[in-house]
Amino acid sequence: MQVGYSLNKNLQPYLPKPVLLAQLDTVPGMYQVFLGNTAYTGNYVPFGQEIYNGTDISTINWNIEVSSYTNNPQSNGLYRTYYESFLLNLFNKKTRVVSLNANFPQSLLIDLKLSDKLIIKDKKYIINSMQTNLSTGDVKLELLSWFNADSVDRNIRVSPSAGTYVVGFEAGDGTRNISSDGLSFGSFSVSSGTGSFTSTFTYPENTTGKIRTQAVQVTSERKEGNETELIYSKLIIAQEG
Repeated sequence: MQVGYSLNKNLQPYLPKPVLLAQLDTVPGMYQVFLGNTAYTGNYVPFGQEIYNGTDISTINWNIEVSSYTNNPQSNGLYRTYYESFLLNLFNKKTRVVSLNANFPQSLLIDLKLSDKLIIKDKKYIINSMQTNLSTGDVKLELLSWFNADSVDRNIRVSPSAGTYVVGFEAGDGTRNISSDGLSFGSFSVSSGTGSFTSTFTYPENTTGKIRTQAVQVTSERKEGNETELIYSKLIIAQEG
């Protein structure tokens, strides 16, 4: 059973459009209903904001929110899944807009999507806009240079109880290294990787009664011709008290 309320920006109640909830696995003998003085127990079919795919959890919440089912923060919301990497790259001070005219074969034009990335002379770009002539194959492209989102500081928040948090990285053509020097609590399952990879952060219970934070350095190695450029950023972890 889910209980919630809907407020508009003026904190007044309103009726929203229908909300899709995911049906989770049946939990036996977990609910109790009283009719008069008689208690009835039975199987509980939970509905919630999360969708479970093995160990991966996705949520329909926009940002990191505490799950009403597990009571733990869930990070794989709509923003992180669909928007975060693009917006962090867009506001990277090294991002540039590049205009390009090209001629593509029909087979490529059919499958080409705005979300695709192009590699031109060892540099990666994401398509910002394109105008296509299907008859001739001529394409006018507006491209954004694509850098890894990890070159920008990131923040995660975890619950006060002991648990795990899966952090996603996209190393692209280079390598990402996660430093353990800045860790005052917890540990990462993977300290480096290439391509798209994840590292599980395992953390103990916070018994201090206060929010504690730590800044972990992430080093990004990016190839520029024969040279390797190092980009430093921080992964800031806050644990509730």
